[in-house]
Amino acid sequence: MKNQKIIWGVVAVIVIILIVVFVSRGSSAPSTTNNQTTGNSVTTLNGNTAPTAPISSTVIEQVSSGVKKYQNDELGFSVNYPSAWKVEDAADGPLFTMPLTAASTAAAGGKTTLLTLESSIYYVPGNCAFPAVATSSITGRSTVTAGNLQFKMIKVATTVKALSYYDEMYTLQQGTASAPSCYVFSFASIAASPASKKIAAADTAAVTANNQSLITKASEDFLAMVKTFAVVTTADGQSETGHASGK
Repeated sequence: MKNQKIIWGVVAVIVIILIVVFVSRGSSAPSTTNNQTTGNSVTTLNGNTAPTAPISSTVIEQVSSGVKKYQNDELGFSVNYPSAWKVEDAADGPLFTMPLTAASTAAAGGKTTLLTLESSIYYVPGNCAFPAVATSSITGRSTVTAGNLQFKMIKVATTVKALSYYDEMYTLQQGTASAPSCYVFSFASIAASPASKKIAAADTAAVTANNQSLITKASEDFLAMVKTFAVVTTADGQSETGHASGK
């Protein structure tokens, strides 16, 4: 089975815009404990390709009735996420899918034009840097603080050929000056226009409003997950991040 990770790319259609690009990568199905030893490569924020560390131990555990904890000792972090999300793992980090259910689309009569609601976390060596994006597509920039951690954030929205893209990216600089590393948190939604999915004119407003409500809720849950990020330490109190970069 192939897993895919969300990364950000620039695509030329009429103008250069930011959309979601999915990079295929090998994976195994999620389980309570996953042991994987295959490495992979990831496109870094500056456009270079860098090798990623193999996953030696991934643990998923139930924290409460509505929350699970994902911990990756090799990549050196843990996060809490909604239990309803589906998670798939790969060498450079997890991909989370926010499922659409009958209950979530009930307000629009069970109709939706949402094609994608996904988020991912991945580790890259080097300094954090957002990709080049057309200024007109940027809808927000900020810094988010959670405890003693500071995340930089960018939001991008654009529409191309009846598809509306909304993306959020948070980055967290870690490591040292001589061996920097970056954790990247990405959220993406893709929605088709109601007309392209033959949604009746009478239902268009309800479907559009429900799509936006689902995107907003998924975005809020994504940010809540980002804020739970914690560095995993070894028995001697050292950060596992160095191990992830092979140092």
